[in-house]
Amino acid sequence: MLGIGVVALSLLAMAVVLVAAAPENVVYFDPDDSGAPFCSEEEVEIWANASDFYGGQINLTYDSTCANVTNWERNTTNFPLGGWDTLTNGKEWITFSALPPTALFTGEYMVGMLTIHCESEEGCETRFTFIEPSTLLNDVGGSVTVNWVSGTFKCIYSSTTTTALTTPTPTEPATPTPKPSINPIVVETPIHTPGPEQISTIPVTTSPTPASTPSPSPAASPVTSPTHAPTPTAGGFEAIFAIIVLALSYLSLKRSRVAK
Repeated sequence: MLGIGVVALSLLAMAVVLVAAAPENVVYFDPDDSGAPFCSEEEVEIWANASDFYGGQINLTYDSTCANVTNWERNTTNFPLGGWDTLTNGKEWITFSALPPTALFTGEYMVGMLTIHCESEEGCETRFTFIEPSTLLNDVGGSVTVNWVSGTFKCIYSSTTTTALTTPTPTEPATPTPKPSINPIVVETPIHTPGPEQISTIPVTTSPTPASTPSPSPAASPVTSPTHAPTPTAGGFEAIFAIIVLALSYLSLKRSRVAK
């Protein structure tokens, strides 16, 4: 009886060791904590690390006001069969499977890649959660026990996000404020010098020059003006004319007497 008990205890210990050494079947996101700015996208992979599975199905939920799955790209190398469908806002249905006679998978395999779009301009965070009937399946359609690890996606708020998406309006560069100098600078109004054509139109005001006392000049020597013959006036001309008339009369009379 003692020997049977020892054997039983040994078998139980071996079973505990085997169970402890068995790898944990898990499906997870990579990265498990992702994010993107408003109107930008992030690619997130789904991985399965499990034993004896052939494919599976995934029911994924999230807050559609914060994020939106815009694409799903399956790992067609290992899982050529499958599909993707958006059931409602914030719920994705994904299937994947190998082709027979492929052997069961054991190890770590990428199932596919999600493209997640940020929907909130103010910034937000949502959980990406695997819900029932998500499961891994073996080659005969049996369910494989697995631990489903949720992920997190953040819409990153940025004050420059909106301006980055629109055409910026050019603005005048700000005029730098001059720093005060140690010594004050006196700025004088520039004087405009008129051109030649403007000189005559500019009034010129002159200050009266005080009269100066004339210096005495040396006495001038008397200058004798030349004597000119008096110009006969009208009365003198008549007298001369009368004399000439008388002379002519006398000569005429004398000639008449000589002729007699």
